[in-house]
Amino acid sequence: MVAKTVLVVEDDPSTRIVAEEMFLAAGFEVESAQRADHALDIVAQRSEQTAFLFTDVQTPGPIDGIDLARMVKTYWPHIEILVTSARPASNIVLPDGVRFTPKPWSHKDVLELARAAVAEQ
Repeated sequence: MVAKTVLVVEDDPSTRIVAEEMFLAAGFEVESAQRADHALDIVAQRSEQTAFLFTDVQTPGPIDGIDLARMVKTYWPHIEILVTSARPASNIVLPDGVRFTPKPWSHKDVLELARAAVAEQ
């Protein structure tokens, strides 16, 4: 089975919907969560199907997007991760193997990374 599910983690409903629609239009299956801890539960249940995680840095709850990225890379290293934030990248320390894109993000750039993640599965 080829993993082609994208998990979108974004607490802003309008931004989350834009990301979901972007991935759906590109042919991906999409799961989404408002909180990083909820996203971690989704990954734990669907790790084999999940190819790409697209998460905001700031999310409500006990863990943020960086903590989520760190845990996912530790337990499910096959999942490619792209972190986004309105804060400058220089203020964010990313785990190894995790990429960053600033907000507002480019649909083209995000989709290229997601497609590459699926192709590598």
